[in-house]
Amino acid sequence: MRKYLTVAGVLIFACVLGTIVWNLTSKVSPIITTNGRAVLVSDNMYALYLDMENQGPADVLSGIDPETKGQVSFMGVGAGLKPVIPESSKASFSADGAHIMFRSTEELKPGSFISLSLSFENSGDVPAKLLINVGRKAKGDTGEAMDHSMNGTKSEEPAKMDHSMHAMGSSMNVNDPSKAPKMIMVLDTNKDRTASISLQTENFNFVELVEEPAAHVDGEGHGHLYLNGLKIQRMYGPSTKIGALPVGRHEISVTLNTNDHRFYAVNGERVEASEQININE
Repeated sequence: MRKYLTVAGVLIFACVLGTIVWNLTSKVSPIITTNGRAVLVSDNMYALYLDMENQGPADVLSGIDPETKGQVSFMGVGAGLKPVIPESSKASFSADGAHIMFRSTEELKPGSFISLSLSFENSGDVPAKLLINVGRKAKGDTGEAMDHSMNGTKSEEPAKMDHSMHAMGSSMNVNDPSKAPKMIMVLDTNKDRTASISLQTENFNFVELVEEPAAHVDGEGHGHLYLNGLKIQRMYGPSTKIGALPVGRHEISVTLNTNDHRFYAVNGERVEASEQININE
């Protein structure tokens, strides 16, 4: 009897020890994906949007592997750049910024999901599910269909995107240049690899939204902040800070937007400031 108890005790101890070792060695990703949605823009072609929250150090999205059969490509990420999520920050693939295009090899039903595996340099593979909306072929201000042709089939081959082709990226054109919002961006990098942003504006007042949708008021609105094309946050004031960034070259851009999120524009040109920075070791 004692022998059986001893054997049972050894087995229990081994199981407990194995559980402890597994918990210590298994890696839980600090990146969480939420609010994934897929919008049909043409035959079997979908624009993919999702939010990502990084609860760890800065990370770089190096590739996308579709678990649903098809091809993917980044859109709106500048040449030589990759999507980056700063330390302890949020970022979004959005209709008015960088996003993912997915060409399915078969017709997908609304209400089903497109499954992806996002490959991060530090966090490894992170799963994402995107709900398929009925959608429609998106149009820009000119009424022309969005050009979502894929320049290559690999996610490592970023393609430039004309933001003006987005319905959600429509503009509010100011006809009188003397009354148009103006902006200068002052960008500083800090020793901790963070970046401080300060905006100097004219003919523009920052207004924090109480509820949405909000009515347009001339000269009012907020900023949209982008990092390498990814939307990082809205700016309801003239200054903000971006969390620690990975080593390398990055592009920071800010647009001035109306209360209903349209881009302010003058003679068709968006009111925007953009600058590239280098983060060193």
